Amino acid sequence: MMNATDAVAVMRFLEKEAHDGEHTGEARRVLTDTAKYLGHTATIGVPTGVEAEVCDLIAERQRKGIAKYGMTVADNPLALRDWLQHALEEVLDQAVYLKRAINELDKQKVMYVLSADETGDTLSLGNAEGQSIANLTLDLMQKVIVMKVSP
Repeated sequence: MMNATDAVAVMRFLEKEAHDGEHTGEARRVLTDTAKYLGHTATIGVPTGVEAEVCDLIAERQRKGIAKYGMTVADNPLALRDWLQHALEEVLDQAVYLKRAINELDKQKVMYVLSADETGDTLSLGNAEGQSIANLTLDLMQKVIVMKVSP
């Protein structure tokens, strides 16, 4: 018998095949109906949406773990202290990955400075380093209704 994860995977395949394949008429209807049936029966009590994606990731990691180690985590005889050490190392790796991603986002931030000259006839747009990006004269400002600045 097919488990829920596999049924959902087959359902998604059938939906894609019915939509993207070169099937017409009865074949498309059978694919669609089968996908709906699998989706209904397989997803009773099974997460959908983002939660289903996480379940798919967990199932894939389990398959990789069994292929690599020849057993599931439940079957692994490691001592509790060893499991805690593995978990600690994973959390530390995660902290490194998060900090690296935050640093990358911080580098992407661009700060703009808008200033006017003494007479108010010219506006200057510059970056945080003081480099001028654009100058708008009074004549041009009267024609500009909306100005959008994006990095």
